[in-house]
Parts: sequence; C-alpha cells; structure tokens
Amino acid sequence: MTAAAATSARPRRRPLRFHDFTDITADIATLQSHGYDRAGNWSLGQICDHLRLAVDSSIHGFGEIRTPPLFRVFGPLFLRITLARKRIPAGAPAPAAYLPSAAGDETAAVERFLQSLAAFANFAGPAMRNPLFGPMTLDQWRRLHLIHAAHHLGFLTPRP
Repeated sequence: MTAAAATSARPRRRPLRFHDFTDITADIATLQSHGYDRAGNWSLGQICDHLRLAVDSSIHGFGEIRTPPLFRVFGPLFLRITLARKRIPAGAPAPAAYLPSAAGDETAAVERFLQSLAAFANFAGPAMRNPLFGPMTLDQWRRLHLIHAAHHLGFLTPRP
C-alpha cells in the first residue's frame, strides 16, 4: 500500500458539538465500548490527558507558560471568535507542557479527565486567566472546554 493510500484510508474527523459535560462523558463511553479509529495522531488516552491538563489549569492556573506578545494583544479577540464559531482550527499548536505522553493507561487517563470535568463543574471560581486568551469568566471556560473536547474527540471515530 502506498503512503497516499494509507493516508486516504484514515477516517475523517467527526463534526462534534457538545452542549454539556454529560455529552463528553457519553461520547467517551461510546469510544471505550466500541473501540475507535483515529483520524489524527493521538489515542483516546492521550486526548484525555491533554484535555485534563487544560481543565485542571483552568481551575489551578497555568504556571509559567509564556505567551507571544501578539496573543497578549489579540487574545481576547481570538477568544470571541473561537466561542462564536464553536471550533478550534485543526493544527493549532499547544504549549509543549500540554502535549500528552506517548504511552499510558488509557482507562486511567479517561478517569482522571472525567474527575477533572466533575471538579470544574463544581468549581465556584475565581476564573483563571488563560495565557492565550487573557481573562475569562467561568462560563467562557465551560464553553471553551466543550469546544476543546469536541475538537480533539472528533479525531476519533467509534467502530460500529
């Protein structure tokens, strides 16, 4: 099989839109019970690890992540666009600290992410500043987490 044929055999991304955290939980349960095919490079465990890091940081802060000056100026505009379009463009880079490890226990990664989602759902604030988008409300964070999860989980297609 040629490289082009192997690439074309990959499933397409699923267009997902989550309305609440229970939608995310249900989608993950389907992926776990049916298995999945990847349209991207990360497994379900790696995706959940990445999403957990983002959710945890929205509660506890981001530490020493440095933001390029352009984002400090235009970050709030990028946030408004992301929330209005309800999507993150494919290929948007993540800070190195938020890239998942290559291996790990998928079930444990899923459980840690679901625990983080529950912690965020019960979090009363204050809302943490996003290093990319700037100051955010808890509702903006909630909406961003839904969009972020749909972006990454859309790279996995449940098997029939």
